[in-house]
Amino acid sequence: MFEHPELVARDCATCREYFFDDATGEIKLGPDRKTPIKRQKPPTCEACPRWDAETKRPWPGFTDAEWTVLGLFRFCVEFNCLPRAGGAEDQEPETMITLVKLKQIRDQAEAGERAQHEADLMALIGRKK
Repeated sequence: MFEHPELVARDCATCREYFFDDATGEIKLGPDRKTPIKRQKPPTCEACPRWDAETKRPWPGFTDAEWTVLGLFRFCVEFNCLPRAGGAEDQEPETMITLVKLKQIRDQAEAGERAQHEADLMALIGRKK
């Protein structure tokens, strides 16, 4: 997720149908800047970072509850209020545990330990990778 955040919300059917700009994650538009550019043939899904080799299917994406927690985490990052000693007395324990784990995963990604962070994220949300 941290390496390819543009893929988290991307729908597989739309990905198979249209070209995407890798830098922005948006569908590429034609010269008229209105019409999406369609693919002649679909991409190889097995090459996508969302592909789960174990299940032979793409990762289905976040549930509504997972999006909520991720939004809370992003809010905390933006306002520099990630969990830290002395600042969490009034928080729900489950939410705080999740935020701490997300912070650890983010720290791993930033430190270059990218191989493990996605597996940790999948374990956090209860899915195998």
